Amino acid sequence: MGLSAILAKILCLNDDSRTTHLAISFLAITLFAISSDFEAMTVSWKIFVVLPGLTLLAYAAIWLWLNIVHYLNSKLKPNDVASFGPLFGCSLLSICICLTLSYLSTHFYDITPKIFVNTRFLGLCAAYLLAIETIRIPR
Repeated sequence: MGLSAILAKILCLNDDSRTTHLAISFLAITLFAISSDFEAMTVSWKIFVVLPGLTLLAYAAIWLWLNIVHYLNSKLKPNDVASFGPLFGCSLLSICICLTLSYLSTHFYDITPKIFVNTRFLGLCAAYLLAIETIRIPR
């Protein structure tokens, strides 16, 4: 199995599963983490009141992004071979990979489970999922 096949398997590019709902969830959690002290957060009323609203906001943002890319694709000529979905998605994915490799090269021994509540990590996960979903947008 080659490197490209392994990466495609990790990024779920070959199967038909949709990552839109996961991207919405990660974006909502990222927005929640930015708006509150997420690391010190225990179960409280904020989770039940604020998080559903942020999920609705994240749903609207991702829906808007996907529809903008659909709109741009619809403006292409029928004989044009370009597609904006893979163009934008691969660009975002390459930025995410560069950020991940840069972080790993400088903080390799500092990685602990505490990274899972870091807002930058959550935002990067949301960006990965959005990139994968953008790549899958048909022409």
